[in-house]
Amino acid sequence: MSLPLSAAALSMSLLFTAAQVPPGESLEGTLELSTDPALRYGLDGAPPGPAGRIPAAPSAPGPHHLVVYGEDGLPARWLRFEVIGQPEAVPTLALSVDSAGPTLEVHVEGDVEREGRRYAGGGTRLRVEGADPSGLGGDLALLLDGAPLADPAQPSWPDGDRQITLLARGSDALGNLAESEPLHLQLDRSSPRLAAARAEPVEGVAADIVAPGERVRLQLEDTGVGLDSLELGGTTLALEGAPTASLTLEPGADDRYRLRDRLGNESRGSLPLRLDSEGPRLVLVSDGHAQAVTNKARLPRSERLELVAEDALAGVDRACVKLSIWYRDCRPLPITLVGIDPGRYRVVFRATDRLGHRARERYYIEVLP
Repeated sequence: MSLPLSAAALSMSLLFTAAQVPPGESLEGTLELSTDPALRYGLDGAPPGPAGRIPAAPSAPGPHHLVVYGEDGLPARWLRFEVIGQPEAVPTLALSVDSAGPTLEVHVEGDVEREGRRYAGGGTRLRVEGADPSGLGGDLALLLDGAPLADPAQPSWPDGDRQITLLARGSDALGNLAESEPLHLQLDRSSPRLAAARAEPVEGVAADIVAPGERVRLQLEDTGVGLDSLELGGTTLALEGAPTASLTLEPGADDRYRLRDRLGNESRGSLPLRLDSEGPRLVLVSDGHAQAVTNKARLPRSERLELVAEDALAGVDRACVKLSIWYRDCRPLPITLVGIDPGRYRVVFRATDRLGHRARERYYIEVLP
């Protein structure tokens, strides 16, 4: 009884021991098959080939089966074999999931930082940069206080000085949206200010009235980002960001100036001064009608004739007149002449204004009958 069982076990062991063949080798001899023209053969469950043709071993290493199909087309036998070699690694496909929008950043060029605050103005330019592994989807938008800017490189800034908020917005190539962190800037659109006055005050003379060659004091101010430079008469002075500056100088013939702050805001014009280079003038008032005295002036006879010295800018300090009918007297002005006879008179006028400008004139006037 033990002998038949041992023989059966051996035959089962041989049955399940897979034959080993090189890739592409003929299976006919390896599997000890004889070709039967009535049968068809296939590999690993694939559709069978032509009748009576046994396929060669596949090229892929590893276990395989030769399936024998009967005349009825149904599988009759499964013959296991193994192709020699190392199995190829199963290819894998690594996919990354992108559910985040792009990284956005707002760059500000030409801004100024002062006391921990960032200031923007007329010369400030903006730029938006974005990055995303999937690529960017279209143009990036830059919003100022929620409204899109048409051209960040040349932004249309609102008027006035106030805080503004910049925000970049965009999407990647997969449609994921993102926004940058809000960027707060202080907008400074105000021009710096300049005031001018004579350096040495004179009693009775307005501070903005100066004589040629006098020194003046300039008061400069910018309470935003600070002063940058002053151009005056072809000379440029650096002001190094100071909020205020006081300069004492003697202006030249060209009093045009240009004052800039650190953001490019500027004010320009001529120095706000009134130049006084002439002395007083003599004015005759006849019956309430005033006229400046000129040589050979002809006046209607009047019961009342007034002589007055005038200086519109600096004001009169001292003034007197001499008439040819008076003996060496230079009588102080103003003076009223009553009942002067018709005739031709010589008038000598002497005067000084409060800035020291002198006038000394000689006139001939005629009083008509």
